[in-house]
Amino acid sequence: MSRSSKSSVSGDVTAKSADSSESTAALAEAAQTDLKETGMKYTGPLSSIVGERVMSASGDLMLTTSLEVKRCVIGLYFTARWFPLAKSFRRKLMDWWDEASVNNPNLVIFACFMEDNLDHFLASAKHLPDGWFYLPWQRAGKSSVANWLSRKYRVASVPGLAFIEADTGATVLQDGVELVLQDPTGKSFRAQTLALDEAIPETDLFWPPAFKGDIARPYDKKRLCNHYIVLYFGSMESQACDTFEPVLRQMYDLLYLGPGVKMEVIYVNADPDVNVFTKKFCGQPWPALPHDSDLRLRIAQRFRVESLPRIVVLDYDYKVIQWDATAQILRDPNGEHFPWKYEVVNELTESVLDDLNFCQCVIWGTDGSVEEASQAEKTLLPLGQLYDDEEKTLGDWELKFMYIGKDRETRASLLRVLRINHQPDPFLFLLDLPSSRLYVYHGDLDRHSIEMFILDCFHGRVDFLNISGRHDKPVKSCRQL
Repeated sequence: MSRSSKSSVSGDVTAKSADSSESTAALAEAAQTDLKETGMKYTGPLSSIVGERVMSASGDLMLTTSLEVKRCVIGLYFTARWFPLAKSFRRKLMDWWDEASVNNPNLVIFACFMEDNLDHFLASAKHLPDGWFYLPWQRAGKSSVANWLSRKYRVASVPGLAFIEADTGATVLQDGVELVLQDPTGKSFRAQTLALDEAIPETDLFWPPAFKGDIARPYDKKRLCNHYIVLYFGSMESQACDTFEPVLRQMYDLLYLGPGVKMEVIYVNADPDVNVFTKKFCGQPWPALPHDSDLRLRIAQRFRVESLPRIVVLDYDYKVIQWDATAQILRDPNGEHFPWKYEVVNELTESVLDDLNFCQCVIWGTDGSVEEASQAEKTLLPLGQLYDDEEKTLGDWELKFMYIGKDRETRASLLRVLRINHQPDPFLFLLDLPSSRLYVYHGDLDRHSIEMFILDCFHGRVDFLNISGRHDKPVKSCRQL
């Protein structure tokens, strides 16, 4: 698509939107009607994600159900005119989309404007290229569809870009901004949005050779039916994998051969040399992707594997349950809580950092001993179970419960970034990063007292520290805390 054609479309949007008060009223009414009548619980597959009405780049108000998006990948593009780099990234995204959409005709972009001002909203909408869509005008706020989507798909900053499946709403790729910046040609997009429910069943898998010198045996993929799939990304040359693999074997033996939950491990090797791969594979008890399989590289790109070992857990329908379950396996080597779909109390590690950015987190800092970590988990567990019940929610708060165990560096980093000095052990905070608030608890660490503290925080009966400016960037690493 040429830039001239995009300019003509932009002018059309201006004419239809800026000059027509009737169109503007329709936009506002459409969005508000969706929220009031349905509370963002829509009936259609795509409607349940973006709402019942969307705008085309040409300025037409459309029913979402009229869009042909079956088997499509949707890019939810979060932007705002007030952000200094919004304009430059929009141009990069448009250039990227020009390239990526050629080989990926099932790619659709939906713009989600985080704007308080209607004029700014209209000015931003007029620059969208033909083929894109955007959500109708709605003042930015916690109740807006755009804000709800940003929390649902864990988009912590503007500009933001998350790729999801149109049919299911499942996340395909969370950090789309990094993808666009690293691959402006869009060549890797197909690999990174790989449909696993098609790719894995269509690819040959092999058992390791029964003895040295033998050949690998074909794996009957019917065995994957009704099994959780554990993708193990590893390498013979990685010492971390050598340390991790015996723990994975222990869990595999217990679950694969046991009477309970059914699972299968599929080895995805990162060794460039086929002989090195074969040597490693001969000593493993699970099937693997062939070394010469194109899927081996594509699936590594799909999950952006940058360090080893890496564990990805899929459910029966090949949907991602855990993007990286390495830490869970080390903490739960017998697989008692596999597949770790949801834990109401978690140790503060890399695997739960997204919750810090988007939720209200009750954090118990222990003295590092096993006994106190166990006590923290035991005390917080009934509270986690209580607020896991949808009928017990506190307004728009999404409570998460965590404790800091033996990792003293995580504890020190948390206190340092919050500018809290000389905090004795144990301590308890309620950290609300979405609102830039920190509530410090002073009292007995028992279930009833902590529950009263949470309720007092929610109802504004507790003083808080304004941490705006202390930590304005999304948390992506425990060392970044």
